[in-house]
Amino acid sequence: ENVIVETVKKAENQNGYIVRMYEYQNALTQATIHFATNVSKVYRCNLQEDDMEEISCEDNQITVSVKPFEIVTFRIVE
Repeated sequence: ENVIVETVKKAENQNGYIVRMYEYQNALTQATIHFATNVSKVYRCNLQEDDMEEISCEDNQITVSVKPFEIVTFRIVE
């Protein structure tokens, strides 16, 4: 409830889609994202959309820790 998905768009320089979200209530949070389509890989990215690490995706969903006021970006590959 304290994490907002701010952007969903096509990736600029790679295949897939970018999902960007942020925490807005100054709370450490576990956030789960459910994808409506089959996902083969998910990468945590920096704001320039460069892959930093692969995130485990099971049953087309991911669960991530979001720090207070943190902006997080993911690249989703179908």
